[in-house]
Amino acid sequence: MNSATYALFTEWKARKGIHSDNAAALALGVQRQTVHGWKVGRNAELPMVIKMAKDIDEDPHAWAFQVLAERSVGAEKKAIEKMAIELVGRPGLEPGTNRLKVYCSTN
Repeated sequence: MNSATYALFTEWKARKGIHSDNAAALALGVQRQTVHGWKVGRNAELPMVIKMAKDIDEDPHAWAFQVLAERSVGAEKKAIEKMAIELVGRPGLEPGTNRLKVYCSTN
């Protein structure tokens, strides 16, 4: 199971025009094993998540909430989703995945 961090990393890599995980890891200043961890379900620390999101003009708050939600269970997960609603918009699962995505509210 890929993590939210790996999904962001994959998007970051594509938008930066980098073709290999190894080259992208070097560009981010992390080891290849770190990227492998993201691929198998671990998440990066929030400063790295925020950096990647900002680099590609994605909402860093939405990605941070995804990472925090994946790290949490039960009441803590619900509290994080409530914070997402209050601060960013409406969280929900992306269609066909188990990934939390925070949709910004415009009303």
